[in-house]
Amino acid sequence: RRSRDVFVVLSPRCLDHGAPLVDVRQGVLADADLFAVKGGRAEVVKRLGMATLFDVMSLHLDGSNRFEFDLAKCDERLCAGIVLQIQKAEGQGGRLRGCRWTDALEEEQADQWSVPKQWYQALPHHGIFFCTYECKQTHVQWSKRRDLATHLLGWVTVSAAAPD
Repeated sequence: RRSRDVFVVLSPRCLDHGAPLVDVRQGVLADADLFAVKGGRAEVVKRLGMATLFDVMSLHLDGSNRFEFDLAKCDERLCAGIVLQIQKAEGQGGRLRGCRWTDALEEEQADQWSVPKQWYQALPHHGIFFCTYECKQTHVQWSKRRDLATHLLGWVTVSAAAPD
């Protein structure tokens, strides 16, 4: 608990936001001691905001690819938009599955709900959006992900090499 508190207190002092800090595979967020307690990472995300700790480079990997976005919250709406932009850029190799939106009409939910086309332009500001993102490793658009992380999330440090 103390280590998570220290992380939350020191995080705003970091000048180099990006991959080393938010990398869920090898970075600070992957530290088993820091986030050993179940829900430890979720607690830190809740305290600092999703956009601060969103790992764009790993969002297709098992364990990091299931999302629950509260579209009423600006930072979560931003992250949901990033997932949609990446899915569009990665084409047939990237797909959203298990999508659900709490504000969809009941009959829409019954018939395998899918993301409306207008969401790729502008997301609604209400409801909870659930999805799982999958992408074949060969279709991952690393440069697009880096650009989005830099321009939308303020990443300063972005790994030059594509993750394994």
